[in-house]
This record gives sequence, structure tokens and C-alpha cells, in this order.
Amino acid sequence: MKFIIGEGLMSQLDRLSYHGGIGFYYDSTLGGIITFLVVGLICVFAVIGFITVLKWLFFGIPKKEDPGKKWLRTGKF
Repeated sequence: MKFIIGEGLMSQLDRLSYHGGIGFYYDSTLGGIITFLVVGLICVFAVIGFITVLKWLFFGIPKKEDPGKKWLRTGKF
């Protein structure tokens, strides 16, 4: 919020030197990069999970057909 509303010299230096936290706290550049990667992966997996749950809700959970029933239906293994 300080960045949006206004920031002082110390908060600007903290932002430029990767000091802070986004759920995980870090105090170095490498820690900041790793933190952003981890949070980004969590967001990507959350979107994939959300899409999968919506697909299950609207189309149902796919049911696996056992090989015997498939053979009787198609004549192929």
C-alpha cells in the first residue's frame, strides 16, 4: 500500500533491494526471486485446480472403463 499511496525514501530503498514479504519473507535478491517463483507456481497450480474443479462440476468426473468391458464393446484390447 505504501507504493500505491506514497512511499518514503526507506520504503523505496527496501523495495529496490528486495526486502519485504509476500507470504514468505526475504531479505536478499536471491530470496526475493525464489519467493516470487514459489508464489507464482502456487498461483498457476491454483488456476489449474480451479479449472479442473469447474470441469468436474459441469461435465462430471470421468469414469474409467475396465479392459473387459472395453473388449466386449469394441473387440480390441
